[in-house]
Amino acid sequence: MTARVGGGSLAVPALVFLFANITIKAGYACSLLLLASILSVDEYAGYGLLYALQTAATTLSMTGLIEITAGRLRHYTHESRPDLFQRVTGLFVFTASATFVVFLPIILFIFWPRDLGVAALSATALGLIMGLGSLQASFHRIDERHMVSLVSSAGLPLASLLGVLIAAFWLPQLWVIFSLAAVLGLLVVSGLFVTGKVPSPNLPTRSELPHSLREISPFGVVSVFSWLGGYGMSFVIEWRFAPIAVASYTFLYTVAALGQVVANSMNMVWSPRFYRLFNAGERVQAETQSRRFFAVEAALLGLAGSVAVAALPVVCDLIGGNLQAYGQNRWELAMLLASYVISIPAWHAQNYYMVSGAGRELMVVSVWAAIIGFALWIVSILLFGESAIYFGFALQAAVRSGVLWSTARLRWTLTAPWVAIVLASAVPFIALALPG
Repeated sequence: MTARVGGGSLAVPALVFLFANITIKAGYACSLLLLASILSVDEYAGYGLLYALQTAATTLSMTGLIEITAGRLRHYTHESRPDLFQRVTGLFVFTASATFVVFLPIILFIFWPRDLGVAALSATALGLIMGLGSLQASFHRIDERHMVSLVSSAGLPLASLLGVLIAAFWLPQLWVIFSLAAVLGLLVVSGLFVTGKVPSPNLPTRSELPHSLREISPFGVVSVFSWLGGYGMSFVIEWRFAPIAVASYTFLYTVAALGQVVANSMNMVWSPRFYRLFNAGERVQAETQSRRFFAVEAALLGLAGSVAVAALPVVCDLIGGNLQAYGQNRWELAMLLASYVISIPAWHAQNYYMVSGAGRELMVVSVWAAIIGFALWIVSILLFGESAIYFGFALQAAVRSGVLWSTARLRWTLTAPWVAIVLASAVPFIALALPG
């Protein structure tokens, strides 16, 4: 049964978001394949480090802002929400500026000696621009204005993607790739401001700022570990292994983002509806629909994973060039994709923490889960070598889901679709039986 609240159906916006995000990710996948084919292994490893820097800028600049917006919703009426959005946008100006200042010494001492300084500055700027776009799209989704949110959530990535593709054909150098992507992204943001799609920032006062920083600080710690559990691992891999390991991880993790696209496209539509049901007191209905929703999500993630694993060697051999170096890593890709299915209980539980304004509790639980999971991941790499990069990724995802789920069960009544999750997490590995 399709969930309905206030006469609206989730099916249409969910499908539109899924189509838009798959289109964007398909474009990124094409650019990824192109760059992996054109760039040498060492250059592509450098691309991986720069992209990790970009994602870090996005993560840190918007850390906690979407979460505190969800937590503050109960204190605002529908008519007063624009004031909330202006205040959070003003807070973004502060967090984005602080992120840039923190990154400057990293760029000077790590990237500049490698002749990647300009590229690193551009990657940081692009990350901040992406953070702003994601934040504004979340505001529209909270109002359940899903089509409007596509302006920020789809238009901005498409612009940066266009810059990457132009640079790849014109002058495939890392500083050109990230600089052109940042310039085109900035043009889109400027257009959003001119057309009123981005609210004027209401900068926090000196008395408000300390309270807001305390409110978002729990999520900052969580965001750091979240980044380390993704592209941030590139720096750890570079420290331990040869550049080919960094290049392979960057390539496979980006391909595996197909699972993240499917999950995010569905979660971003379901979460606002869950908030409304929960805040309206319809908590039994909210949980019943959550269980059904995440069962469907598990099935789609498993199916998408099996298709990606089966297609990997075929696509890499078809395109050729340097891309052939990554085509046989099918079990590694299957492990990454299965990890997104394993993450479903964490997403299920996280909705309860966010809608209840329990940011500090979520921080404590998430940090402990991240510390345990990340430690196990690093120990696995030290003991078992390069293959543990991918096994450890699944292990830390399982730890996070287990910890968040078990602690959430102490406060709320949750029931996960365990059978669907177990079966779906095994589906990507079935494709390994196909000839590669």
